[in-house]
Amino acid sequence: MAYLTHEQMKALGYEKAKEIADDLHEKCCVASTALGMFLEKQSSGFMNLTPDDVKDLAEYKDLHAEFKIAFEASRGFNRIYVAEFKKEILAARAAKYSK
Repeated sequence: MAYLTHEQMKALGYEKAKEIADDLHEKCCVASTALGMFLEKQSSGFMNLTPDDVKDLAEYKDLHAEFKIAFEASRGFNRIYVAEFKKEILAARAAKYSK
C-alpha cells in the first residue's frame, strides 16, 4: 500500500480514515496470529528464539512476509493518520473512557 499524503488523508475525513486504520490493524493482528500459531507448532531454540531451520521453511517465510507487509502498511498509514487527526482521536478516547 502506498502511503497517503496529509492532503489525501484530510480528503478522506476522520471516519473513513478510522475505518481504514481499523482494517489495517485487523489484518496485522490476523497475520501475527497466523505466524504465532505456526511458531507454536515448531520447536524453539536457545532463549526461545526461532531456529534457523524453521526460518528456512517456505511456510514460515510466507507467513513472516505477510506479517511484515501488513505491519508496514499499518505503520505507514498510522504515521499520517495520528498526526492528521490528533484532536479527533483524543476526543474519541476521552468519550470512550468517560463512560
